[in-house]
Amino acid sequence: MKKESWEVLVGRQVRLFEQRSRGATEQQDRPDMFVTISRQFGCGGFSLANALAERLNQAVPEKEPHWIAYDRRLILDVAQQEKLSKDLFESLDERLRGQVSDYLESLICGWPDQESIFRKIVRTMVTLAMHGRAILVGRGGAIVTRHLPGGHHYRLVAPRQHRISQIAAELGVGQDEAEQRVDKGDRVRRRLIKEFLTEDVSDSCHYDAVLNTARITQQEMVELIAGRLARVRNNG
Repeated sequence: MKKESWEVLVGRQVRLFEQRSRGATEQQDRPDMFVTISRQFGCGGFSLANALAERLNQAVPEKEPHWIAYDRRLILDVAQQEKLSKDLFESLDERLRGQVSDYLESLICGWPDQESIFRKIVRTMVTLAMHGRAILVGRGGAIVTRHLPGGHHYRLVAPRQHRISQIAAELGVGQDEAEQRVDKGDRVRRRLIKEFLTEDVSDSCHYDAVLNTARITQQEMVELIAGRLARVRNNG
């Protein structure tokens, strides 16, 4: 995604959030649903997130906030844009801003100040989740947002050799390099979550469902998740 594109996209989303907040009634101002996608390296999490957003937006009127897929780079970009990050937080209504502040205080209490960038990332993720209609890929999203209402959490897995083959084909590299990338990617992701959130990202208890991408097509996963969200919305 080009820089201009995501800035325009997220800026538009903020304006729609502000309009929705001003017009909300007591029954309407509860947080909307959001999705987190955790994945082993080589499972194509952001590709699924984009396809899911496209599917969910088919039912969203033009003037309402749309579903947006946020990968780790986009979450970081938003977190580092001070004005955009502030506008995003302030577009929550006052009650929800208080809930976010209290939640963050309990979540990151005790973190050293030098970890300020991860603090910003976590704040951005929680704010996006509280707004709803966000698909958060990576960054321990399921663990960061696990106590927030409206969350649907999924983990993508596949056999190691399948993921190596996927990375080799996607990047046009040899099997040896693909193997190194997969092993390093898994190792870095596990260490990041363990270091900052003291949790095991591979623990299936964090997720509503664990999906094997070697056995389930992307379109099947999209329909599975979209169907569950529709059932929850209709029963809510």
